[in-house]
Amino acid sequence: GSYPFEDPNEPKDFRKTIQRVLSVQYSIPDNVQISPECRHLISRIFVFDPAE
Repeated sequence: GSYPFEDPNEPKDFRKTIQRVLSVQYSIPDNVQISPECRHLISRIFVFDPAE
């Protein structure tokens, strides 16, 4: 498995993971089966600007 904020090229690099969290860079693995509605919800939860 992998975490949504891991750097795909360097998954063990904690600093890159933190940077990806702070800049809201995430990915949902292709093998994870979720509905379009769930993808939309996730995209609305993970936003850079909390005013949005």
